[in-house]
Order: sequence, then structure tokens, then C-alpha cells
Amino acid sequence: MPLLFEKPPPDCLSALQQGLHQVHQSHRMLSAGGRPKTTIVDAPSVMRPHPVYNLGVDALAMGKGIDAAKLASWRYLLIEGEVIEKAAEVGVSSAGPTKFHSINAGPAVAGTVEALAVAERLPQVQKQSYDIRLLRIPELSVQALWLHGQGHEDLFLLMQVLNQLDDRGTIVGRLEAQKPYSAAQVIPALAAQAKRRMRLARDLEER
Repeated sequence: MPLLFEKPPPDCLSALQQGLHQVHQSHRMLSAGGRPKTTIVDAPSVMRPHPVYNLGVDALAMGKGIDAAKLASWRYLLIEGEVIEKAAEVGVSSAGPTKFHSINAGPAVAGTVEALAVAERLPQVQKQSYDIRLLRIPELSVQALWLHGQGHEDLFLLMQVLNQLDDRGTIVGRLEAQKPYSAAQVIPALAAQAKRRMRLARDLEER
């Protein structure tokens, strides 16, 4: 069964194109030959657009789960020749118009490409369909490819190792990068990290 890429709102692609055009015009993305390094293809599916959901440490520390994640943006993987090296994001908000947000390269993009390749080979994906999403916990600098099941269990592929902590903050295990985990495995580990971060923040305030 395929990995499914949801269709972004109609104004996302136009906001993306306008934003990249502005980047090109500012010469920040020009190569030595004067040609844009980042290209836009006509078919959005080639760029694998996927929604980005943010999950806050406050929600995690309060015991909330994946349902507390909020849609923050749509992310496009950009193609240079036959290689994906950059990603661009278009912010979405119920309070205002869709706007170009950012363009970036580096480990987060490479991690996404690797996670997609891993996901395509998973036995679960061979049997069932999943919508592709990206989960972020910004305060913990954690990202995961979120395989949203259509009537079956979601899976998460972390893009970095995530330590599992006990109530005292001692490391008692870890979740490996680029391996599939269920929400029941990932959310408690994230919640423990969120609680630790909030304890450290309170300690600093009390000093």
C-alpha cells in the first residue's frame, strides 16, 4: 500500500512560488553561474507536500497526547536535479492568509528523506496506507515522520535518538532514530522530556 501525501490548500502552492521567487530575486539562492539552485516543478506531488504539526511541551507535561498537536504549516521537499536537499514551508493560520515561511537545508531535510525511504520498506506500509505528516516538538528540538494510519495505528520515525527518562530524570532507555514506534511508545518518552525541561526552567527562575 502507498504512503499518501495529502493535498495542501489551493493557496499554498501560490504562496510557495511567490516566496521562492522573492528568495531568487534577493540572490540568496543563486549559484555562481547566476541560475537558481532551487527549482520548482509544475506538479506539487513531485515535491511531496506534507503538513507539519507542532506539539508543545505544556501539553505533553499535562498528559495530553498526539491529538493535542496543531497544524502549523505545509512543507515541500524541493528538487535540485534529481536530489532533494532543501525544504520550504508555507505557514497556515485561521487568523490570516497563507504565507511563505522559510526555506532550509541540512539534517532535518536529509532526515526526512531517509525516514521516507525507511517508511516505504516497512511491513506495515506494505499492508496498509498511511498519510505522511511531520511532527515537531520545537522546545525539545525533536522531529519525527508521522505515519497517520487510516483506521489503524499511527507510526512515528524519530529523526534523532530520544532518551527515555524515569520520574527522577534518569535515562532508563532510548528510542532509536529511523525506526518505527507507536504513539504509546513515543508520547511517554516525549512527556518525560517535557516535564524535565519544565522542571529545569522552574529551577532557573527560582535561583
